[in-house]
Amino acid sequence: MTLLPIEPSSLAPSAATAATEDLQSESDNPLNAVLERCMKAWNRNYELASISPKHEGLNNCDETNEDEIFARLQGAKAFRAALPMLVGYENIRDFIACVTYAMLIEILSTDECHELFEAAKIAMALLKTQPKSQTPAV
Repeated sequence: MTLLPIEPSSLAPSAATAATEDLQSESDNPLNAVLERCMKAWNRNYELASISPKHEGLNNCDETNEDEIFARLQGAKAFRAALPMLVGYENIRDFIACVTYAMLIEILSTDECHELFEAAKIAMALLKTQPKSQTPAV
């Protein structure tokens, strides 16, 4: 994965934190629960990497990287791990929503998001080719 340059305005986690708070206020929607899970994973690893970059639960990166970039990378890794599996229509829909959200608030790079959208497109195409369940004859 190639790191895209991070603009100084996007270095602060405030956009991601504010976005998570917005999701929590609309938590009655099941899709928001999926986004909330992904954002909580991002926030948890981002904060841990910011406080303790050498924590054993994190994959330490090159010493030449700045702490902020390292924290963002760890947050993005956790966000990816929290994405729903591409199995079933609802999971695919939720996956697309999470990836779109990650692209909009710059958690994941646009190029990576496009690759993830391609994977979702393939999963959706495969889902459409599955035979419909037949009702048993009575």
